[in-house]
Amino acid sequence: MSFWLCGYNGHPDKEAQPLNHIRLKLKETDAIIVSEFPPRSDTAQHVEWDLSQWIGKQGFIELVDADTGDAFAWLGAGRFSPGVVELPVNGMFMESDALQLALQIADQLRMQSLATHVIDLLNHKEQEEAVRTIAASVAMSLDRDTGIDSLVDIVVRQSEPLSLRRSVAGQLGNVDLEKVRTALASALESAPASLQQPLALALATTRLGSETLLDVIAKGKASARLLQDKPVIDRLQRTELPDIEERIAVLTKNIPAIDDRLKQTIVKLSTRQSIEAASLETGAALFKKSCANCHRLNGEGGKVGPQLDGIGLRGMDRVVEDVIDPNRNVDAAFRATTLALSNGQILTGLKLREEGGNVIVADSQGKELTIPFSEIDESNSSNLSPMPSNVVEQIGEENLPHLIAFLLQQKQKKEEKDASGK
Repeated sequence: MSFWLCGYNGHPDKEAQPLNHIRLKLKETDAIIVSEFPPRSDTAQHVEWDLSQWIGKQGFIELVDADTGDAFAWLGAGRFSPGVVELPVNGMFMESDALQLALQIADQLRMQSLATHVIDLLNHKEQEEAVRTIAASVAMSLDRDTGIDSLVDIVVRQSEPLSLRRSVAGQLGNVDLEKVRTALASALESAPASLQQPLALALATTRLGSETLLDVIAKGKASARLLQDKPVIDRLQRTELPDIEERIAVLTKNIPAIDDRLKQTIVKLSTRQSIEAASLETGAALFKKSCANCHRLNGEGGKVGPQLDGIGLRGMDRVVEDVIDPNRNVDAAFRATTLALSNGQILTGLKLREEGGNVIVADSQGKELTIPFSEIDESNSSNLSPMPSNVVEQIGEENLPHLIAFLLQQKQKKEEKDASGK
């Protein structure tokens, strides 16, 4: 890359090493890979950096003003080629945790003057997903119209992370606007299996959205299997659409019942001996990535869902069933609660506790959400699990044998571990 550089250091000793400089750092390690000192001239000088050995890496430019002397000193750079330098978004200098906290404070204090900055964070693709996910919610709160437009763009954009699109779909679920319904339906037509259920749930939240969902399925642009998903059926029934049961029955005619699909999966896993050939190491990694946010095992993980020490004692059929169809056997202590908020948002998760004037709910990713009672219009409990019913699609059916094999190895219960001191 090349650029033009000018500047002057104010150190009285002309032989001293200049303090002001420009440098390029690697994004991954923060290591300085090349730097340049100013030419001690008001006339810009052409500089070229050979970056061939770092092809494929990401980096960032820093202009460093380190001259603390009392003499005149300055530094300037520009006309970068190729034009790879972008102005950072507001707050980009902050760490992810700090940004998330700042967003939550802006939301709680209804700081509408920060709406533009929040939406900038939401739309910045280089920002961490956790930050963008919170920004999506806050954007809707501080500037509903502009926030909706940004969320609509994200939910249909296939280049966006699936986890962000799933979260955004949930945010849009209770927005009863035609452009939102159109966007959700459009996203559903090309969505991978792991994204289809959140999009269907979002559409099924409103009456007109439910009509859109049924229409998309009737036209063959989305799988009718979505109408066998208990959370989707539950939301459709709440809208009280005329003849909803009959319409679902027509659209799912000749499609194997979900119980039959479960049995087929169990048989397939058993007959092809995939469990014996599975990798326990891969299974452990899958558990850590997809399950540990909510489930505790061997003293590590979240406490949102049931503890899984000793789960292997249940046997393969039950373990597969619990993974594929989490709504079949739901302990009363782990049933989902749905909250309708005053800002139009619908939240579904596990109610953990009440603190002061707030209710604490854990979402499907194991994250705790604090909701003031004053912002809750309606609260309903169900016999469904807060665990996503499309876990197999999210993990990938080809990865299921590894996860099942790992879970089947967990045959020591917690009380036995405590007694043994291990």
